[in-house]
Amino acid sequence: MICGNCGTFVQDGVSNCPNCGAPMGMNPNGMDPGPMGMNPGGMGQGPMGMNPNGVNGAYAQPRMSRKQFYKDPAMKTIRSNLITCGVVGYVLATLNIVLSIFVPSTGAGLLDGLVILGFSLGLHLGKSRVCAILLTLSGVFNMIVMFLLTQQIYGWLIPLLGIDACIYTFKFHAAWKKYTTTGLIDPK
Repeated sequence: MICGNCGTFVQDGVSNCPNCGAPMGMNPNGMDPGPMGMNPGGMGQGPMGMNPNGVNGAYAQPRMSRKQFYKDPAMKTIRSNLITCGVVGYVLATLNIVLSIFVPSTGAGLLDGLVILGFSLGLHLGKSRVCAILLTLSGVFNMIVMFLLTQQIYGWLIPLLGIDACIYTFKFHAAWKKYTTTGLIDPK
C-alpha cells in the first residue's frame, strides 16, 4: 500500500504511515482514496497523482537514511574521498603526536596532533563541513606560525587536506539536500 500523503510504501494492515504519520486509507483532504488511490472526485494522491514532494506515487521509493545514502553506489567518489581525507588526517595526527613525544619542544605538536585527530574523526565519521573548515583554518594558522618562526614553509599538507575535505563534505551535503527534497541521487 502507498501512503496517499507522502508516497511511502507501507505494509498492509498499518493504521498510520511510519514516515509522515498520516492515517492510512485517507488522502490529505480526509477523503477515502477509493480504488487506485483516487478520491471519489478523481483527483488524488494515488499511483497517478503527485505527492507533496513531487514524486509520482506509483514510483515513489522508501527514503534512505543518511547512512544508506552515504553507502549508495552513486556516492562512491564522494565516499572514497572523504575516507581518504579521514585516513590521511589520522596519519598526520599520528605523526604529529609521535614526533612531539620523541622530539620534545613546547608541546604544541601534541596539541596539534590531537586537534587534527579530532577534526579527522569529524570528517570521516560525521562528514562534518565544520570540521573540514576548521581543519583548513588550523592548518593555515600553523603554517603561518611556522613560517614566521623558521622562515621555511612547514605543514602545507594539512591545509591542502582541509581544502579537499571542504570540497567533498560540501558535495556530500549538497547531494543529501537534493535527495531529501527531490528523491534524486546526484553526487555532482
